[in-house]
Amino acid sequence: MMRDYSNDFQNLIDLVGTDTLLMGLATYLAPNSEPLDIYIKGDEEGIRMTRQVRVPDTFSGVAFDGVHWKGYVHGKCMYNSYQDLQKPGTNNYCQSYATYLWAHKGGLGNFVKNDYVGNVQKMSKLWLDFLKTKRTHSREMKHAIKTLSEIVSNRAVATEFANSKED
Repeated sequence: MMRDYSNDFQNLIDLVGTDTLLMGLATYLAPNSEPLDIYIKGDEEGIRMTRQVRVPDTFSGVAFDGVHWKGYVHGKCMYNSYQDLQKPGTNNYCQSYATYLWAHKGGLGNFVKNDYVGNVQKMSKLWLDFLKTKRTHSREMKHAIKTLSEIVSNRAVATEFANSKED
């Protein structure tokens, strides 16, 4: 019987969803690209949270609508991981996939459409490779690296993560 990874998965998603790491990942993926902009619905004073995010017409980057991350180019949603890379309704790497797709202008690279478990393993490996470029690792980052390593090396753990949903 496999142990419960729900806390490990949530801690991992919280860590890789930080502005600093997402911007770093975008630069790692596309070093000659423009810097990644991040828009989080509800950060502005007085905005009512809705599931439909309305980014400015000039916005290019990734946006979080309170539920899901998507990539935008000139104010239009261009990259939605639920369409190709991530099982719809799950909570795992939507922020990472949005960043990847934005950095690669929609190109899937080594990711395979609808191969949810394989894609989780590939994204975990990409995060591992990126995090290895960091000089210091906090306790949280060391724990995330351990979780990422387990996802990469153990298909059962990757399957659980690919199907995970927040409570």
